[in-house]
Amino acid sequence: MKVSEVPIGHRFNHGIKGEGVIIKKTKRTLTAKFDKSTTKVTYRYSDAYFSPSDF
Repeated sequence: MKVSEVPIGHRFNHGIKGEGVIIKKTKRTLTAKFDKSTTKVTYRYSDAYFSPSDF
């Protein structure tokens, strides 16, 4: 799904970092909270595709 289509509260499994949840988003950024960390990813384009491996 595209970055703009990812809802706040969306849960995903990263693998190494464990399960994460999207807590904040803008047009080109997603912020995910994991058990021990919070990670922010900025995409170059607003129509980029979301992938758990980006975190």
